[in-house]
Amino acid sequence: MKTNGGPGAAVVMSGTPGKPRLFSAGTIYRRTNEMCILERNLPRMSRAMSNVRTIRYYHAHLYYHDEQSLEQAHRLAAECAERFEVRVGRFHRQPVGPHPCWSCQLSFAPQSFGDIVPWLAIHRGDLDIFVHLGTDDDLFDHTQGVIWLGRSHPLKLEQFRQHRQG
Repeated sequence: MKTNGGPGAAVVMSGTPGKPRLFSAGTIYRRTNEMCILERNLPRMSRAMSNVRTIRYYHAHLYYHDEQSLEQAHRLAAECAERFEVRVGRFHRQPVGPHPCWSCQLSFAPQSFGDIVPWLAIHRGDLDIFVHLGTDDDLFDHTQGVIWLGRSHPLKLEQFRQHRQG
């Protein structure tokens, strides 16, 4: 999916080549097969968020679903920690927080993003990896500040929406 546009608009290339569709900003576009899905009512970027200095860290969540893929995640995390300055979290054998799968969190500094994320993309094997930035806005971080390596998975975002309303 390609996007382009100025403030307040984004051009999203739909399933028809050469026929872009114009949508308003603040809408997330997710492509499933040849459909473009619009997810409305997600947070808009605040003025404070428009500065990359608000990114304090990145998380890469390694997703796995059984003992075999758990072992893959252990190996990938260990190799990553040998090569880069990352903090390896717990290896959960159940969904935790917004994550729909078993997972392990790798934490790293924004300055390391350009080295770590491409390395994970190349070495992830069959694992799916959810990468998100870390600011003081968890809902934004988990909806608009994300990159998926492999397949994407729907997250359980209600806890972040409730926190924002409370």
